[in-house]
Amino acid sequence: MAATFVNPFMTLPQIALVWSTAVTSAILFTSPLSGAHLNPAFTIAQAMFRSFDWRKVLPYIGAQLVGSMAGSALSFEYFRSAIEGFEQAGGLTHASSIDSARVFGEYFDPSLTATQAFGVEAAGTALLAAVVFAVTHEKNSERNIPVPFVVGGAVFSLINVLAPFSQCGLNPARDFGPRIIAFIAGWTDVAFQNCWLYIAAPILGAITGAALIDKILYYPKRNEFQKRYEQIKICAHYSTIVFITARNYSYPNKTKYRDKTNDLVGEYFDPSLTATQAFGVEAAGTALLATIVFGVTHEKNSDRDIPVPFVVGATVFLLINVFAPFTQCGLNPARDFGPRIVAFFAGWTDVAFQNCWLYIAAPIIGAIAGAALIDKILYPKRDRVPKRAMNSALL
Repeated sequence: MAATFVNPFMTLPQIALVWSTAVTSAILFTSPLSGAHLNPAFTIAQAMFRSFDWRKVLPYIGAQLVGSMAGSALSFEYFRSAIEGFEQAGGLTHASSIDSARVFGEYFDPSLTATQAFGVEAAGTALLAAVVFAVTHEKNSERNIPVPFVVGGAVFSLINVLAPFSQCGLNPARDFGPRIIAFIAGWTDVAFQNCWLYIAAPILGAITGAALIDKILYYPKRNEFQKRYEQIKICAHYSTIVFITARNYSYPNKTKYRDKTNDLVGEYFDPSLTATQAFGVEAAGTALLATIVFGVTHEKNSDRDIPVPFVVGATVFLLINVFAPFTQCGLNPARDFGPRIVAFFAGWTDVAFQNCWLYIAAPIIGAIAGAALIDKILYPKRDRVPKRAMNSALL
């Protein structure tokens, strides 16, 4: 972040790429030595769910904190003149300038409440923890998953999505260590502002994400399925309540903002398209995605070691970039219809289910078409001997 004082045109994806590369490199270098926790929240989650020795928790957290402080001190010394120039140009008071202090600690957007920022940080850390605990779970040990790159990719995605709201801390050490340096460096009035949020939220999120993987999705015994199913339902209901509450905080006058915000929770095609055209776009997009999925997972490709998750993810990335300007690129009835239900209860009663049939029927038809293309045309089964060949054999 401090580099933005030297290059003000640095974009969020560039910053996210720097962070994700740093995380990937750190995991590659330290995982053989210490397991590459890198994050107090993850160390606590490891102790709770992966039998990590509790006696090592405080030393690990201490090392993480010292490392973050050392990096922040070096960054401050290197960019000191650029920071001073930035503050002088903007007429900012050093001790109370959040605009310059935010390169060390995290400060959420003023349009959010502390509760909303807490939710963003907790949810982001939960997603990251779910990825980390899933790819490192013993059930995935034989899949040769490139863990450092998967985790780095998750960090890149989360920063691009969440940083505009809360700066996407997700790590108590990465936030608190730099705040200590910021306080020593003179930001005495704002150095520890809302620091509790960036400690508590990631810890809660990491525990939640780890529990989701180790206690629900990868449940230890098959006879516990019903119990886990009930837990999933509780989590789903809780998530719905949190979403509705956050939405009410964000848009207290939903009638006024309904036309501008309803597409946040469902797909609505561009007004320049007819319903038939939008249907075709959604069906074609889903057919392409299904073709890729069924192609790379076909038994004839089982020996090719295709990195299926990355191929599918890259396909989704490309499809969204191509089709989203026209139909928002749903491609998934559940991804569209579920949020519409929540939108209806959150107050968008007039438009919640507008054209929802299109985003259900088109993906289903597209998926069937794409799957048929692979399994029935490109990779047909050859179990039966062709009739002409059989007649030749009889002769």
